[in-house]
Amino acid sequence: KETHPEEYELRLERDEKALKVVTIHKSKGLEYPIVICPFFWGNTEQGKTRDHVLYHDPGQSYAPVLDLGSDGFDDHCRHYEEESLAEDIRLLYVALTRARHRTCHVWGRIRKAPYSAPAYLFHQGQEPKGTDIAQAGRERYRGLSHDDFLRDLETFACASGNTIRIGPLPVADE
Repeated sequence: KETHPEEYELRLERDEKALKVVTIHKSKGLEYPIVICPFFWGNTEQGKTRDHVLYHDPGQSYAPVLDLGSDGFDDHCRHYEEESLAEDIRLLYVALTRARHRTCHVWGRIRKAPYSAPAYLFHQGQEPKGTDIAQAGRERYRGLSHDDFLRDLETFACASGNTIRIGPLPVADE
């Protein structure tokens, strides 16, 4: 279909107030009136499979290393998981700080949630130094009762000076 410049201008004017869906990567440095983050409970797993892991080796000035099954594979997987969690926390920060007026973040007991940045941030325990924090956090998250889960969130909200509100998802009418 051929588009004329006048039609394009009219469409731009109509779409000005439309809902915009953008990736977190594209939102960096931008601001929106309202931000909704409905799906932030997964984790990035693109650098790891059962037979290989791509991580940045602190012993080699953080050079990228592809481990195809060395004797240190388990340790390298932990390095990867720490890097992945750090990146997910950074992306969560970017997503949650784009709103001018309001940010809505959906959170709860969701299948991959124990591996996510929100689980790490909202449900931390007091692990001793030297503990695999990500693993300890996942185990703590899995063991939380419903009341403990809510208490963690309420503690987090209270620590924010009550700029964070915890509430159930709204129920839509048919």
